[in-house]
Amino acid sequence: MLRPLLLTLSLLTLTACAPSLTATLPNAATLALKEQIQRMALTFPATDIQLSSGLDGGLRLSGRLDGRYFSANFPPDWNRQTVLYAHGYRLPDDKQDTAASDLIQGDDTRGVLPTAYRQGFAVARSVYDKRGFAVQSGIANTLRLKRFMDDLGSTRDYVAGSSLGGSVVMGLIEKYPDAFAGALAGCGAVSDWQFEVKYLTDFRALYNYFARGTPYALPGTQDVTQSPLKVDPRELLKPVGQLFLRAKLNPGGREARLIDTIASAVPDVKVTPDITTFFASLGAQLFGLNDITATAGGIFASNADTVYHSPLLTAQENAALNAGIQRYRTSSPQAVAYAQDWYSATGRFKTKLLTYHNTADPLVPFEHEARLRVRVEAAGNTANLVQQTVEPRLQTLTRVLFYRVQGVEHCGFSPEQTAFAFAELRRWVEDGVRPQDGLDITRPPQKKTTP
Repeated sequence: MLRPLLLTLSLLTLTACAPSLTATLPNAATLALKEQIQRMALTFPATDIQLSSGLDGGLRLSGRLDGRYFSANFPPDWNRQTVLYAHGYRLPDDKQDTAASDLIQGDDTRGVLPTAYRQGFAVARSVYDKRGFAVQSGIANTLRLKRFMDDLGSTRDYVAGSSLGGSVVMGLIEKYPDAFAGALAGCGAVSDWQFEVKYLTDFRALYNYFARGTPYALPGTQDVTQSPLKVDPRELLKPVGQLFLRAKLNPGGREARLIDTIASAVPDVKVTPDITTFFASLGAQLFGLNDITATAGGIFASNADTVYHSPLLTAQENAALNAGIQRYRTSSPQAVAYAQDWYSATGRFKTKLLTYHNTADPLVPFEHEARLRVRVEAAGNTANLVQQTVEPRLQTLTRVLFYRVQGVEHCGFSPEQTAFAFAELRRWVEDGVRPQDGLDITRPPQKKTTP
C-alpha cells in the first residue's frame, strides 16, 4: 500500500535585497506540468513531494520514491527527454544521503546535468540505499526514478554516471536493454569490481611490504583484507604525506625510490607515482574495504596467483617481494557471484554507450576501458561503444604539505569536455552520427552542438 502523499508547494520569491534578479514566470507548459503533478498526487508512488519555481521559469521537484530521496529539474522548454545521473563512490558512514533540491545550482556532476538542462532536458538523480559499495541499489533506485519520470511525460531517457556511477550505468544498460536511448560514463568503473578491488588491495599490500620497518608504515592492522578500526583517518595517511614530503626534499633519495618502486610493481595498471594516487587508492581501500566485504558477503578478489614485478628491482628483490607480500584469497563463491551480479560488464547491450576517461586516474584506472572493450568485442557489439580520452588533469595539494605538490585528479574533466561528450552522444542517438572512437577530447574540437 502506498503511503499518503504530502504535497508542498514552495514558490521562489524575490526580495528587495536582490534587485538585480528578475524571475521569469512559468510558461503554459510548466504550469500544465505542475497541475499534472497535483492531479496525480493521490496516486504517485512518492512521498514528501516539494515543488518550487526557478528564476528561469523552470520547475524543481523533489521527494522520496519508496523512501529514497530524489530530485529533478524541469526546464521551461522541456523537450520531453530526461538525463538521469548516477553518482560515484562515497566513503561509507552512518549518514543518510540526500539529494540537492536544485540539481543545477548544486551541481557536482562536472557539468553533465547543467549542460543537459540548458539544452531542454529534464535532469534527475536518486540517492542510493547506502554509501560506499552501492552499485546494486544505485541500479534499482535510478531505474525506479526513470520510470517515475516517464510517468510524468518523458519520452526518451539518457543515463550518465561517473566513477562507481559508471558501474551503475553498465548494469542499467545491460540488465534493462530497452530503458535508455543513450548512456554516458565518465571515469567509470565500467569493467568489473573484482578488478577495481584487486587494484586497490594490491596497492595496499605493496605499500605495506615496501614501507615495513620504515617511518612510513601505515598504523593499525597490516592485514589487507581488513580496514583499520579506531584509527583517525588523518593519522592513518599521515605517513604517506611524510613520505612524499621527504621525497620532494630529496628527489634522488630512498623515499623517491620507494614511491617509484611501489607504483611500478602494481600489476595490470600503469600507476602514476604521485601523492593523489597514493592517497586516493590507499584511502579508498583502507576506509572502504570492510563495507565492500560486508555488502558482498566477503572479499571477492585474490592475489593467490599474482606474480609481482618491478623493473626497478633485481631478480632477487622481485623474488623476495613475491615471497614476502601478503597473499589474500576470495572468501566464498557467493562473494564472487555478488561482484559479478553488481557489477561485472558482459559487453552485451543495445544502448549507445560513450565513455570518456582520463588516461591516468588515481582511483579508477584507465585500464577499465580496455577491459570493457575486450568484452564488447567478444560479444560482437562494437557498433554500440565509443570510447574517448582526456589527458590527466593535475590538482595541487596545499593543505597536506607545506610544499606545493601536484598529482592527477580523479574524474579530472572540464565542463567543456563534458559538454562535448554529451553533444557527441546526442548526435549519435538523434542523428545516427557515430562519434570518432578513440578521440582525445582534452581540447574539444570546435563543433556545433545539437540545438
